[in-house]
Amino acid sequence: MKLLYLSKYAVCPPNGAATRQFYYCSGLEKHGDSEIWLVSSRSCGRDIGAFKGLCKETVFGNLRCILLNGPTVNLGFSIIRLVSWIWFEFQILRLIPRIIRWRPDVIFVSSLSLLTVLTGLLLKLLLRRPLVVEIRDIYPLTLVQVGGLSKFHPAVIALTVIERLAYKYADKLVSSLPNLKPHVTRVLRYERDVEYLPMGYDTHTSAPIELSEQGLKSKQVLEQLHGKFIVGYAGTIGCANSLSECFEALAQLSTTHSDIHLVVLGDGPLRSEFESAYGNVPNIHFLGQHPKSDVVELLKHITIAINPWMKLRLYEYGISPNKWVDYLAAAKPILAPYDGYRFLLDECNCGWFIEAQNIDVLKRKLVELSSVPLEELARLGENGHRFLLNNLAYSKLCLEFGRILKTVTAQ
Repeated sequence: MKLLYLSKYAVCPPNGAATRQFYYCSGLEKHGDSEIWLVSSRSCGRDIGAFKGLCKETVFGNLRCILLNGPTVNLGFSIIRLVSWIWFEFQILRLIPRIIRWRPDVIFVSSLSLLTVLTGLLLKLLLRRPLVVEIRDIYPLTLVQVGGLSKFHPAVIALTVIERLAYKYADKLVSSLPNLKPHVTRVLRYERDVEYLPMGYDTHTSAPIELSEQGLKSKQVLEQLHGKFIVGYAGTIGCANSLSECFEALAQLSTTHSDIHLVVLGDGPLRSEFESAYGNVPNIHFLGQHPKSDVVELLKHITIAINPWMKLRLYEYGISPNKWVDYLAAAKPILAPYDGYRFLLDECNCGWFIEAQNIDVLKRKLVELSSVPLEELARLGENGHRFLLNNLAYSKLCLEFGRILKTVTAQ
């Protein structure tokens, strides 16, 4: 089987920390007689150096990673990011003669950028091959509820049309969101099946690694907090991550429960604002951006992990957080201030859901958990780690990925 996998934000080694798209494709390549082209953009990562020409290619057996040239973009939504979406589609159009000569058996489009759906539909028409569309974030609903755009904004109207085309004309719909089907039904006004492909875990990354220089400094900070109740967050510091209640809750607890500390691993558009407001609070620690390889090792030094969310109707269709995989890999229980579709934490008894964006509820829960015996917290963390290895390893998930692709080629 020849698979053309189009995903603007896929990262393949050695261009940075590999993403789920690479793991799904490389796993499929190892488990079957498949040829795969994984097409992504240079703008998917700031660590990728500039190069000339249309693309740069890296080959792993029968997996060919094709990195299309394009501008780098910063975290967060912006006009430059929107322009980079358009530029990516233009670059794929330049690649089409090669694609036609290669003649893939399946075309797989993975959002975030919905514009690639149009390119996928064009290739479906030209090649007369089935199209699979994966939804990882719901656009344009995310722009309306998180970005604050009006539903009458031209970009929202255009993306609404593309979203409907994707749901209607894709031969198969898949999603990293566990409850996307009700949204698809609402958009189409009739039911379509949606296959679930969750965020996974590469078991090879569990091998011991040497921390970076930045990681060693952060490890020293964490070791100095030994004996404290350490709440850890690892990820982007941005609007959608809803960290303001966490910072305010910890600031208020600093005088009454000084043994409860928050450590933040990451960077983002709101980091400087939060660091300016809370950088002097004694129980809040900003450890900065780290290489992906550092994160799990550093998380092993925390007590519990936290992942707050905004109160949005968007989340009734589920979420697909990368950071949960890191938290489970570190065998840490997860506290999720979250009002959306619940999954995994209850399923494998490895954490707690509480009301989102409620400072008082969060404070009470942190105080309550700080008195739970460490052995009990460790047991919950091990529950999550065991679930990760048994259910979310890419070596297992790629078999499901292959099954889905075979269903569309057999039609």
